[in-house]
Amino acid sequence: MNILVITEKNEAPSELFIKRELDALKSSGHKLTVIALDNIPNHFSLNVMSKDFFKIIFYHSYSFSRAIKNSGKILHIFNQYSKPDLIYAHFASITSFLGHALSKLWNIPFAVSMHANDIFSPKKIGLTSSLNANGITVCSQVGFRALKKYTGTEQNVVMIHHGLDLTLFPYLNRKARKKQILFAGRLCKKKGLTDLLYAFADFQERNKEYKLIICGSGNLKFKLHKLTIDLGMFKNVEFRGFVSQYELMQAIGESEILCHPSIIEKNGDRDGIPNIILEAMALGTPVLGTTVGGIPEVIIDNYSGFLVEPNSPKELSTRMDDIIKYNNIEQVKLNARNIIVGNFDINDNIKLLENFLQEIINGIS
Repeated sequence: MNILVITEKNEAPSELFIKRELDALKSSGHKLTVIALDNIPNHFSLNVMSKDFFKIIFYHSYSFSRAIKNSGKILHIFNQYSKPDLIYAHFASITSFLGHALSKLWNIPFAVSMHANDIFSPKKIGLTSSLNANGITVCSQVGFRALKKYTGTEQNVVMIHHGLDLTLFPYLNRKARKKQILFAGRLCKKKGLTDLLYAFADFQERNKEYKLIICGSGNLKFKLHKLTIDLGMFKNVEFRGFVSQYELMQAIGESEILCHPSIIEKNGDRDGIPNIILEAMALGTPVLGTTVGGIPEVIIDNYSGFLVEPNSPKELSTRMDDIIKYNNIEQVKLNARNIIVGNFDINDNIKLLENFLQEIINGIS
């Protein structure tokens, strides 16, 4: 297949799963042209637009201002790149809007991969263009069910999990680990970090030798630093900022618990299945999460990990106590690894994606 892939950013740290997927497609022999919109110029000029181009862009924009704002990017892609077999956009956003318009200009099929924010807190421009796609992939069952509410049908929608190259995520049977709890991800509201800090403050009153390691960056950084100081924990909480994949894997392997206390924001935004949870489960680090989004699809409480209700710091603290004393923790870790091997091997999941995209092409051609 010759696929034109449209993403918002060029290898954003929070979207490593996209790079893994695209690398796997390339390794399978497909030709991929990847366009990151933050690298595409947006020079708008009526002089170089044909009547047909102008008609398509404005008809499919759902907004005059949106058409004006992004027509330069569309024109640049249309003029600079050869016609592919398929356009594949990641996220129901400006990427799907551009993908939809380009599919009409080239008269080729168009697919969208939807994830979490774009399903649970969608923007009209992204959702509308995505629902006009020839096929949609989602990465969790909860996302699949939510999308079904918008469409009223399961037609052209398929659930395909993100995958891991399990040769890069070996099971680490480490019984002696540092006395630390790890969080890794964007420092944003839906990750539940305020709850985590309050929970750890309570936990540490009984377990003073433990540290909390926070890896990642985001718009809550300074607020979380201040709360840490206010709680008197600045010596026991370490903010490492953005770390490399190697550093992250090392931190996961050293930690007794990976904690991911996701919440649901007022606008409905929430996590799907956070990739950091999959990575920790693959590596053999126990995960403590919440019953939000797709997390319960992989964490079965007391079997493959541990769950609490969202927005419950006290319960989170109590479960931390439970985990560090849990008699059957080695079996929980093995169960978690087996779930990843059975459902999240990228070699298996990329074949599902290949087949789905090829079916779309065959159905249009």
